[in-house]
Amino acid sequence: MGPLETLHAAEAYALGYTGAGVTIGIVDFNFNFSSREIRFHAASAGPDPNVIALYTAQTGETTELDPHGTAVAVTAAGIKNGTDVHGLAFDAQVLAVDYFSGVNERQFVQNGTLYHVSDPWTYITSRGVRVINVSLGYDEGDFYNIPSNVTEVYDTETPARAAINGALLVASAGNSSPFGEPDPSLSNFDIRDILQAAGTLNSGPGAFIIAGAVNSSNQIANFSDRAGSLRNHYMVAPSVNLVLPWTPCSNGQSLCFGLSGTSFSAPLISGAAAIIFQRWPHLTARQVMQILFDSATDLGAPGIDGTYGHGLLNVFAALQPNGITTFSTTNGGTPVVSGTAVALGPAFGDAQAFRSALSSVTMFDRFGRDYGIDFSGGVHPWRGPDLYGTILQALGWRGTGFRLGSATAFTFHMRDDPLDGIARFGAPGGPERDYSHQAIFRFAGSDAQSGMNWTAGSGISLHDALAPSGESDPFAGISITQGFASGAGTAPGAFATASFKLDEATSLSFGFSHSLNLASPYRSRIAFRDASQNAALRLDHDAGLVQLGFELGASVEQGGLLGSMAAGGLTMADRASTAWTTLSAQIALAPRWSLKGAFTTTATAATTPATSLIASIGPVYATGFSLGLARESLFGDGDALTFRVNQPLRAEQASLVLLSGMGRDPATGAMAMGRKETSLLPSGREIDFETGYRFPLGEWTGAANVAYSMDACHVRGEEAVSALFFISRKF
Repeated sequence: MGPLETLHAAEAYALGYTGAGVTIGIVDFNFNFSSREIRFHAASAGPDPNVIALYTAQTGETTELDPHGTAVAVTAAGIKNGTDVHGLAFDAQVLAVDYFSGVNERQFVQNGTLYHVSDPWTYITSRGVRVINVSLGYDEGDFYNIPSNVTEVYDTETPARAAINGALLVASAGNSSPFGEPDPSLSNFDIRDILQAAGTLNSGPGAFIIAGAVNSSNQIANFSDRAGSLRNHYMVAPSVNLVLPWTPCSNGQSLCFGLSGTSFSAPLISGAAAIIFQRWPHLTARQVMQILFDSATDLGAPGIDGTYGHGLLNVFAALQPNGITTFSTTNGGTPVVSGTAVALGPAFGDAQAFRSALSSVTMFDRFGRDYGIDFSGGVHPWRGPDLYGTILQALGWRGTGFRLGSATAFTFHMRDDPLDGIARFGAPGGPERDYSHQAIFRFAGSDAQSGMNWTAGSGISLHDALAPSGESDPFAGISITQGFASGAGTAPGAFATASFKLDEATSLSFGFSHSLNLASPYRSRIAFRDASQNAALRLDHDAGLVQLGFELGASVEQGGLLGSMAAGGLTMADRASTAWTTLSAQIALAPRWSLKGAFTTTATAATTPATSLIASIGPVYATGFSLGLARESLFGDGDALTFRVNQPLRAEQASLVLLSGMGRDPATGAMAMGRKETSLLPSGREIDFETGYRFPLGEWTGAANVAYSMDACHVRGEEAVSALFFISRKF
């Protein structure tokens, strides 16, 4: 049929929805139950001759013989069998009831007249049918006077009974010649009034749609009654020159002709409702009505107007999510899909298994309709640090320092907007923090009698604040691979430290810090916010040829986990507690040669929020190490050549359980919950090899580094080669 393309039916069929398993009820005239073009339900009922005789007696007219009912049924659900035409919901059944069937008859006497009142609407709904089409109606001029000699009268219950019973009633708007009326036919007003009186017009499971007609140009058909004052219940479908069976043939079949009328708009809408019911049988008729209205293509004046009502039926759009989409959690939480994401910390790399587990999850629209989606893109793997970030550590700073008395000093550094004057050539895919006009300030002081030194300030991490001065350390300075950075306690923030000399060779330092991170992952509009409180102590011992260091720390994160940041349905932790230790040793092997090693291990436990798909995480264990060899004064005084092998902090154990709604039980509509066990482990293990050369150039200092990373960012198969040349001078 021509209108199916206009309604985007092919796109719905491509999704696998054709009305299979759904029955459409139709009350009409003259069904051809021998037709091979329609799957008639076994309970379908034809005309009763006694009823027809009553009708003829009370009206003085004979009944029509045209196959109106068959044409309407084919429009809604004609079989797709390669012959003639097919209906919109071509795999649906049709429970057809002839207007003169007399089903569900009740009798009563009024003013000496015996009334036979049929109720085909309850007959149909009692058999589980939830969408009923009525392409019949009446207007003011269609009433007749019953002759005085008639003692028995036939009538039917109002079609409003279908909606009162909980079904979706789709009624044709009516045709008027030569031009459509500004309002639908009187029968539709009567249905509206009865539903309003029953309190079910705007509430309850049942619903009511009035169907108008448009032509092939999506203009209101000349004959179609308009939406008018019933615009809130009205929509349109193409119903001009539809190719449908009409003239009966000697073989019992029918010839097809181009037919027009709102009689054929209604079954197109009924067929669309059947397709929705096929996919989501738990929906109510009212929900299906609202879905059809909300997804309609707007025509005429913007919004709901007096000509087209809600607009043109769009079957494919009706199958798409409507409104805000959410995930479903075990406690009934509904985190919003668009507000859900994770920016992984460095220790988790690409978290391949976790992302794979999210490649098939279920989201729900505002009607509770379930949609399987690939949400692996909501996890942003770690993609740093990069050369740009390394340069930012040293470029763009302006600072000053001065003494405050004999034992106290103050230093202040301000970094300009990093985008000013620096061409960005490497875009990180992990968290992008806002470095604009970042400031570092530090107060420092000492007490000669106790041997205590203290610092307080903001802008660097607790790990850096506790680190001993590296002026004589050949491994100090720029490192592309961040060698000898533990990866724990590295979030910048406000800090305070104190250190004491335990003896001439041993010092003890401890400190506290608070950091607040505002960030968003690369190419994501979701803003993350996390905070952490950190405490650590460090013990350093200088035994001459051997320098030993031990760092013990703890961090409590709110909203993050080991450097990861998350939001919405993938929030990883309400609270995550991490303990870390770092052991380091530097040995003088020979004059000007030194060997340095460091090993870090962390353990993290987290409490997961109730409104997250993540039911549990961990515990998480991670390790990192660095090993370096250095030669000082190789080519001249003050230069240093270094070789480093480094594994950045990497998760070694990080189990994770996802619990989420996975769809609905077709029979009951109850939510089906799914459980997936996965992990945050990365697919690879990054090993970095770096060589660096630092040398004086008069009053300047130069540095050159080259690095190769295997399984870069802990992603299997990834490789990275980077080089950096840097020159600086103190003023």
